[in-house]
Amino acid sequence: SSGINAEYGEVYCQRISEWWFQHRPGLVELLTRLKEGEDVLKPVDSIVSALNKAAAQFQTDVYSPLSGESDPMEIRRVNDILLHFDRAFLSDTQVPGTLSFYSRHLLVSPSADDAYSGSGFPSLKWMVSNQSITKDEVLHQLELIRWALKSARDILLFN
Repeated sequence: SSGINAEYGEVYCQRISEWWFQHRPGLVELLTRLKEGEDVLKPVDSIVSALNKAAAQFQTDVYSPLSGESDPMEIRRVNDILLHFDRAFLSDTQVPGTLSFYSRHLLVSPSADDAYSGSGFPSLKWMVSNQSITKDEVLHQLELIRWALKSARDILLFN
């Protein structure tokens, strides 16, 4: 074994896409209720697609040549890229809809409703179920998510 989880980045990105499109219909309803157009979701749609392409490219360009690789420094380099990829999703503050201040991962954190299960994009779940949320809060959370996704994509592309 080379010490590298071959499909980590690609599988993770596919899961991110599934979570995003799982929450999208509820976000459209929320935006309609707030009298905001669905077009504010397009930048996130676009970066989710770009992230999947970057993960596939990373898999082809970086991981595949390492099959059977035994150079520990090269394995370490790829594992460091994946570590930074995951860190792109850490927030400076608690993610809304999560259990505590220590729930700072934008993608998967224990839900405030259920501490034993994590949910993909807990802030999106929180926004859709929060009847008193403002348009500014929604736009801010969408921008945080877009920025994290873009950062993760850039880490995979510019390794």
